Amino acid sequence: MNKTLLVFLFSTHLFLSYGQPQAPTGHWTAQWIMPAGIEPRTYGVFHFRKSFELTQVPDSFVIHVSADQRYHLFVNNKSIGLGPARSDPQHWMFDTYDLKPYLTTGKNVLAAQVWNMGEHAPYAQMTVQTGFIVQGHSEKEKVVNTNASWKALINKAYQPLINDIRKLQTYIVVGAGDQVDGAKFPWGWESTGFDDKSWPAAVKPWFNAKTRGFGSDGNWMLVPRSIPMMQESLLRMAQVRRSSANIKIGEGFLQGKSPLTIPKGQKVSILIDQSHLTNAYPQIITSRGKGATIKLSYAEGLMDEKRQKAHRDSITGRSVLGFEDLYVAEGGKHRIFRPLWFRTYRYVQLDIETKSEPLILEDIYGMFTGYPFEAKGKFSSDLAELGDCNSSKKMRFLNARN
Repeated sequence: MNKTLLVFLFSTHLFLSYGQPQAPTGHWTAQWIMPAGIEPRTYGVFHFRKSFELTQVPDSFVIHVSADQRYHLFVNNKSIGLGPARSDPQHWMFDTYDLKPYLTTGKNVLAAQVWNMGEHAPYAQMTVQTGFIVQGHSEKEKVVNTNASWKALINKAYQPLINDIRKLQTYIVVGAGDQVDGAKFPWGWESTGFDDKSWPAAVKPWFNAKTRGFGSDGNWMLVPRSIPMMQESLLRMAQVRRSSANIKIGEGFLQGKSPLTIPKGQKVSILIDQSHLTNAYPQIITSRGKGATIKLSYAEGLMDEKRQKAHRDSITGRSVLGFEDLYVAEGGKHRIFRPLWFRTYRYVQLDIETKSEPLILEDIYGMFTGYPFEAKGKFSSDLAELGDCNSSKKMRFLNARN
């Protein structure tokens, strides 16, 4: 009897194995908070800030964080995490962080960007309503518990960019794109030196925060994250495949070494090829260019006039037709546009229209994102047909037999 042994070992590095302390159970002393005056189940992007003083940096400073629908957390202007992992209201996940590496003596600022896509949310996104929560792990961290001492701002720079389904003629499940007006954006909101005196205090819903198993009043039942955090790494774009005839792009542009200046009153199109399909947060750094618009269109491959794709390398006679974001510059220095959620693309097309002053594109790149999932495989067999062929052939052989 032929015997075949196929063993795959998967190292998932579950979050609970990282040695993080067990979060408090029962009803938390922190409160769910939201900005005052909002409709809790509609689209919105919000900022939360909490300033606190430390006479010395402690050995640890552990907090537990969650939001509906999602958050991006900062400490003293440093990005430290995004979450929570998608789940359902009966098992709403929270994340645990030790802030010690980011803290300093004196003033510290804990800040978060929270968004609710409302009716424009991805189909996979469950929700109760807009909310944000931080629970300090012990007595020393309770100073950052969410309550009315937190400040909250409605960011009016954001609008959902509704992708034209009739034009795309495809099924879109990832929600709306981002349309951001830089003139309305509170630049520097996450930094310690930002003046938030005019920000109103956050308010709380009527219900208490609680972990799963401690009653249900129709809101979130909190559970610890059970999968790793998504990671990010710099992903430089490979090459410019084509651009408008009236623009010259230096060789160092995509390496961040040669800024590109778009003169005033110009319309420019630039097609950038990543060289492979990826998941990443595209990021653009700009200066000047007040009122200039930058439309980012994403695609796996380009289409011809009959909406047909060919080899993914082919661009001749073809155009980008895909998901879009839109950024309107406000003329400041070193402004960064990054969509709220990652995009999937091989090609990124920039369609730029400048107004009364030149726009400087200082840099464009991606921040690749994915789970730290490592696969390890071992294969052995006494089947002569398999011999020393590579693992992909072995798998095809086994699949055919089955």
